Amino acid sequence: MKERKVIHFLNPTLFTDIFIQSFKKLPFNSEFYILTKEDIDKKYDGDNVKIVNTKTEKTLNDLISEINNSEVNAVFFHYLDSEKQKIAYRLDSKIKKIWCLWGMDLYNNIFLPYKQFDYYTQKFINKKSSFFKKIGITF
Repeated sequence: MKERKVIHFLNPTLFTDIFIQSFKKLPFNSEFYILTKEDIDKKYDGDNVKIVNTKTEKTLNDLISEINNSEVNAVFFHYLDSEKQKIAYRLDSKIKKIWCLWGMDLYNNIFLPYKQFDYYTQKFINKKSSFFKKIGITF
């Protein structure tokens, strides 16, 4: 049986090392791409961990093309931000796309077609929205 190859797209966060170590235990040939628009000094353990600076559209286009022309079976998206949504949309349809949902994905994701808060919570948020905006929380 052919070994399955999967890719994980992550952001450089406090939990990135923990995620990588956890997913390395799965019986797949995994590669980890840490997407960032900034230069980072952090080193991650393993030859299968790559930091991808996505400042330019060309870098992203090259990466997507490389994945589409490879033997990748599935791609995991950890924290589905707008950059990863673009990648998911442009990946070949034969590649399975898996969204690993971590709390923050829900709070500011305009693509989720459901009512997030009940009536009273939404009423409170609307009333206090200027306070939330001052502390950097948007709904």
